[in-house]
Amino acid sequence: MSIAMKKIILGLCLVIIAFGATGCGTLTARVNQKDVHYPAFYPGVRQDLIDMHAPKSDTVGSGTRALAAFDIPFSAFADTFLLPLDALFYFFDR
Repeated sequence: MSIAMKKIILGLCLVIIAFGATGCGTLTARVNQKDVHYPAFYPGVRQDLIDMHAPKSDTVGSGTRALAAFDIPFSAFADTFLLPLDALFYFFDR
């Protein structure tokens, strides 16, 4: 295997790890739906903004806020990818 191929594989692995580690806004918004029948559009970005502006407590600290700020572009990408599914649920599952 050539060095260029190894660099490509390493880059893909890093991108996959980044998406897995930072996709928490999108996943959290879709899994924790206690009060809402189904979240409206872009729930991952909304969850990240909620996490960024949450009062400091035992579970929300400066690290959580930094991760939420870092996660916003990844959540926006994932939410855009899931937008057709969100539209189906929003308009037809009421």
